[in-house]
Amino acid sequence: MKNYFTFFFCTRDWGGVEETIFPVIEKLLSLLPLSRKVQASAQLKSGGKPRIISGSYQKIQKDLDPRRLIQLILQVPGQTPGVQEFFLFFENVRYEPTPEYLRFVFPRVPERIETSGDLKICSFSVSYDLFRQGLIGTQLEMIERLFVATNGVYGFGNPTMWPISGPFQFVRDNSPQAGRRIVDFNYVRQIEDVYLYNYLSESHLREMAELDELCATRGVECKRLHDEDQRPHGLAVYVENDPDTVAVARGYLRNLIPASEASSKSFQLLLPGTLDNALENRLNKYSFAAAVIDLHDFIRIALRAPVSVHDNQEFYTELNEFFADLRPGAVRRAEGIAQLLVQYPGFFEPDQIVQRIPYILERSPKRDEHVKVYFTANAKRERLKVLFLMSANTDSAELDGLVREWLASIERHPDVYGSVKTIEELSPRSIENQTHAQMLIDATHLRADGFNLLVLLLDRINYADLIVRYLVCGDLPQSF
Repeated sequence: MKNYFTFFFCTRDWGGVEETIFPVIEKLLSLLPLSRKVQASAQLKSGGKPRIISGSYQKIQKDLDPRRLIQLILQVPGQTPGVQEFFLFFENVRYEPTPEYLRFVFPRVPERIETSGDLKICSFSVSYDLFRQGLIGTQLEMIERLFVATNGVYGFGNPTMWPISGPFQFVRDNSPQAGRRIVDFNYVRQIEDVYLYNYLSESHLREMAELDELCATRGVECKRLHDEDQRPHGLAVYVENDPDTVAVARGYLRNLIPASEASSKSFQLLLPGTLDNALENRLNKYSFAAAVIDLHDFIRIALRAPVSVHDNQEFYTELNEFFADLRPGAVRRAEGIAQLLVQYPGFFEPDQIVQRIPYILERSPKRDEHVKVYFTANAKRERLKVLFLMSANTDSAELDGLVREWLASIERHPDVYGSVKTIEELSPRSIENQTHAQMLIDATHLRADGFNLLVLLLDRINYADLIVRYLVCGDLPQSF
């Protein structure tokens, strides 16, 4: 039993919302029974923390300045308990916590900053009873125009159990992508599934080899979408509500639907040193190790990725026990092992989540001994800026030696680490009256283990004396 019919769209920029989103909202609300009251909650830019206004949509509508609008939620209570007649979530701006390294470099930066490259979402749901009465069926042209006018990346319409209330919600339960958050899904290249209404962008169509066959399928209607200048902007695919028809359409769109069993991330554990019998015996006590690789400079353990809540709990319980067994005192119960986590999203294939164990195993670490790693959105492998953000009044001589050691190890073992070309040697860089260090490399052929080695070496020199606090790959903002 489905409670709602839900539409979902995402794009990088909604354009002028007073011309794109607001007219659609007004039209949808005009279709609802007149007796229903529309409750609204909005966030607006105000120079500091967002200003929140709420109440009747009719009353606060005059305060919804499109230039300052961050987020808008509309709700219309329904007659069925727990089911609303209408729900809308609109995200005009997305904020994220300011990365720690930016607050280190620019102390006056605000606690949250606006994301630049992330997709923003808009979703609205009507009760399934209203949908069956034809509330939306007559408005498909309006929805198609919205997709085109906002340079839509992806969209769908389908029966759902619940509305979509934000980007951190999980993809719907009966999709092959269940358990993945909307914010983590690659809508530019992929789609969740085949739904009754599907809106595909040109980037999707370039991945399809059987588009003509899909559109010739009985029960499938394809409609090419164009802007006012007749430039193509994707395809609307309407699929008959029939399991066999959906299955056939899914077969033609299989290149766009990631397999449910496939993990988009690789989970690794990095240990300094070499593999000996004592460590091997320790590892045999636990189930998290899928493979153990003894490399030239460190050990990499491929971890079994947790696939359920229970698995996730057992996974981290075992890791904590292993950490405590290997290095007593390394695990602080209040913090767990989060401070040892490194993520390389979209930089190595597959994406990596890396846990590392402190370099010197005989001594409990201080909180700041471990370098923290960040990749900026503009990091490019062929011209990768590598910035070492350093503590005040530190001597960079040890860092110079470490970088030479790193490059020499890569040169000796290209079969393991890949290769790196130095475009600009390591040199001082002044930021906000503080001296740091930067180098420019061609990392096109650098393997993940080659980068992992650099991180572990930085942990080693930080043990003796905190030198490098943050390793940042990519460009920094000029200022805030």
